[in-house]
Amino acid sequence: MLKKSLPVKYRKVKDVSILLAIIYQVGAIALIPCLFKNRRWFFASAGIASLSCFGTLLLPITLNAYWHWAFLYCVNIFLLIAIYGYKDQRKFNIVYLCPLVLVIIYFAGLLIYNNQLDNDILQRRAEISRKLGRSIEIEDFWETQKKGLQPDQEPLKSLIAIRDMDSIQLPRDTPYLSHNELKNSLEQWQSKHQKEIKVIDAFLQIPVQKVGHACNSEALASIQLDELSAFRKTAMYLCSDLAVNCKDRDIVIKRNRELEKIRDWALKSDFIIGKIVALVIERMRLQALAYPLQSGSLKPDDWRNVLKNKIDWGAMMADAMGDEATSFQSIFDLLPNPDSMLLERVYFGLGQAVKYSPLEFSIHFKRDYRFALDGYLKQIGLFLEKNDLPANKRIEYVKYTKTAELIPHRNFYILSTMLLPAMESLHVKQAQIEDYYRLVDTAVKLNSYRKIHGKLPENLDFLGKPLLDSLNQLPVVYEHGTINIQDLNRQKIIERYGFRLYTCDESGKDPGALKAHNAFTVILNGE
Repeated sequence: MLKKSLPVKYRKVKDVSILLAIIYQVGAIALIPCLFKNRRWFFASAGIASLSCFGTLLLPITLNAYWHWAFLYCVNIFLLIAIYGYKDQRKFNIVYLCPLVLVIIYFAGLLIYNNQLDNDILQRRAEISRKLGRSIEIEDFWETQKKGLQPDQEPLKSLIAIRDMDSIQLPRDTPYLSHNELKNSLEQWQSKHQKEIKVIDAFLQIPVQKVGHACNSEALASIQLDELSAFRKTAMYLCSDLAVNCKDRDIVIKRNRELEKIRDWALKSDFIIGKIVALVIERMRLQALAYPLQSGSLKPDDWRNVLKNKIDWGAMMADAMGDEATSFQSIFDLLPNPDSMLLERVYFGLGQAVKYSPLEFSIHFKRDYRFALDGYLKQIGLFLEKNDLPANKRIEYVKYTKTAELIPHRNFYILSTMLLPAMESLHVKQAQIEDYYRLVDTAVKLNSYRKIHGKLPENLDFLGKPLLDSLNQLPVVYEHGTINIQDLNRQKIIERYGFRLYTCDESGKDPGALKAHNAFTVILNGE
């Protein structure tokens, strides 16, 4: 082409034009001089338009998948027009259009599949919303956030500002803290923090409600949830005060009610971490109840009232899956942007690849998203079903059902691989808190048995049926009489009279009383 169209002294340029075969989109660079020389103005203009469209794709701007493909098609169409306008001796053959036809078929297939993924995602999100009885859409999330108590409003603002609570000793099983150790720790803190105590008391007077946050363009995971830390620290103070005043029935009942209130504040959160913090607070509350049980300050009716407000943790964990689906959407919305730092971190420098192949990467992201939604739906079903399936079996079901087996490697989807495995641990957390509630309830029955018969039972047969854990369906371990406890510094073992209930670990092995994660100890001979 150049050989016939350009003067002799420029004909060496044809050797350079061979390089244009590597990037065919800039082929108009060779065509335009030829077309201008032959005065084919219209076709030369088509060549210029082709180059302009391709140049637009090279600009540092973000285009969605459809606009990108529109410009790329214009590049090819204008280039074909320019080629058609060049005079040569060959006749046009329909076969020459085969590459264009293949490109059209390929692009049409991508569009159809992309739309199918959009429909699949919408369908699955609607199914999650239906099962949870609330919307998980990001727009609705921000609407509910506007109605919540804002972190900069009082008294929540002052509660968040409280920092020095780490010196408060918490009631715990290992190491076991005596009443005197707890009392000394709490009195030292109270003497220095009267202002903070007034803030806590003021906060406990307002009704439980959602805490809202201002809308931002980043992923939900970037929102600072300072109120959750404030709730946990408030619960630390209340638990310690409950245990220290374990002989005062009115204070125990009051603090227990306030702990339930703080737990419910955390449960109102639209973030999965809020449910986890609520679970931690509930565990702290139940742990502190060992002290009034030891002192005997509560009557049977009191214990029924203290333990009656049991949370449906299966429903809470299912709701947490909805939180996670909303958060996943916020992350997904950031990924198509090639300048996104998240994209660079997740795909290790492939941001520019996303820019030049946006529809292909969009499909990959959406397949990842759909896979995650399938995982959330699966777990929501397990959390909401009322069955006795052990938690470890539920985790196996999530990992190895047919939906997962269709994927050769579950880590094919990067985002799902990062986010879904952590969700599986919620089954363990649910089982552990339900087991701990069962341990406390059984401890109350053991203490009642002791008061009636003058001694502790030799085993748990008096319950009428085997006491099994929720994690592995294994018997709860019961030891009584002289039991071992660790001192505060974990340096020596001390013998005390009482009883302990604990469950096996996740693998089904007995870790021993002093290493058990779920253990409830009641000391019956004072300190």
